[in-house]
Amino acid sequence: MVWLLPILTMTYTFLMSRLSHSVLSIALLLGSCTESKVQDGETCPEGPPCENAESPSTEKARIGAFTGAPGGVPVLWFRPTGEWRMVVLHAFGITEGLGTQFENMTWSDLVQWPSDPGQGERPFAAREDSEGFLHVVFPRQNDLWYYSTSPSFSLGQEIIATNVGEIPRPALQISETGDLFVTFFNAGENALQLGELSPRSDSDWITETIPRPSEACSLSDCASEPYGSHSDLEIVGNSPYTVFYDQAFGNLLFSARLGGTWVGQIMDGQTPTTQSDTGDTGLWPDLVQDSNGFLSLSYYGQTASDLRYAQLTEGTPIPKQVDPGQDPVLIEGSSAVIEVAVGSFSALLPSASGQPVIFYMDSGKPGIRRAERTGSVWTLTELPLDTPGGWFLDGDTSENGERILAFQVWSRADGQNNLERRIMGWFEPSQ
Repeated sequence: MVWLLPILTMTYTFLMSRLSHSVLSIALLLGSCTESKVQDGETCPEGPPCENAESPSTEKARIGAFTGAPGGVPVLWFRPTGEWRMVVLHAFGITEGLGTQFENMTWSDLVQWPSDPGQGERPFAAREDSEGFLHVVFPRQNDLWYYSTSPSFSLGQEIIATNVGEIPRPALQISETGDLFVTFFNAGENALQLGELSPRSDSDWITETIPRPSEACSLSDCASEPYGSHSDLEIVGNSPYTVFYDQAFGNLLFSARLGGTWVGQIMDGQTPTTQSDTGDTGLWPDLVQDSNGFLSLSYYGQTASDLRYAQLTEGTPIPKQVDPGQDPVLIEGSSAVIEVAVGSFSALLPSASGQPVIFYMDSGKPGIRRAERTGSVWTLTELPLDTPGGWFLDGDTSENGERILAFQVWSRADGQNNLERRIMGWFEPSQ
């Protein structure tokens, strides 16, 4: 496939460099040094006002509530037919929705259990295979579970790993040959792990620990330090590529299993050559394969409270930021300061041309921001939410360029103290 050539070329170079014991370097291109940012209503550098700088370039883009959806964590994508498919993990189980409009989704319960309010706040993963069957990986009672509607796998539920903790944050992908791959944080092992399941095998889930890149451990004695609390995953040529957060040292790490060997490096955070610390970064990574065949990702920098973007090619890491957020706000009449962080729960939805579009949370409101790069210019806008929202962002881009986004909003139910969680969405038609 033509679109895979850049990644496969990188993979071959990557593996050959390991076999020859030479130094591997994978680029983290967060835009060129001349990239600019344009806020709402500002003008483009050296030119007229940026087109549609005040709002996304879609006249018919709109926000809507997913009528009938249970309040929980959503995962949403376009089916090949253009239909929307959403899976929601909530206090009473797992529910699926199908439809083409916010108001006309058809909902059905897949898995049910007694009330467990914490389930509505735990990230999970869901994917649809090439035959339309559903695969879901979710945490429950400190174990990691798998549910499928495919007759090629075990119908119903089974456990992937036990004693992983309450929030393993699984990421799930399906290879072209139908194999399932999932990364997750195992709190019992203090490490990021990979699970695999093949429809061509009678074996159960096979799990292994993804090692820290050797250069990350060379910075300190880190054998017992936890890593992998946030991760994301892509499959290239049946090989797993993953980015993950090293919570012990505040680094963003990259690893790929090539020829049976895990290889990787520090991508952002601490610089291994100088051991200079560039900040705590790498939370909420969203890794995708764009239309040009390159892997790119968005993620949150905790030290700077900013949104960052990266594209993986060959070269030397050069960290940059997309949205620096706002300066700390002093509360009137006091000495208290509110830090305004942007970039958590980021969702990277590239355009058909490969240009990145990122939706992410603004914790100061709370609300949702949108960043779109055209050439070297990032245009930053806000979605018109009328209620606090932006938690657990997820979305997809269709083959014809439409975008759909789902997220949690919070409100007080009937003026009571208890929070009501609802799922809303944002739709952008193709350009």
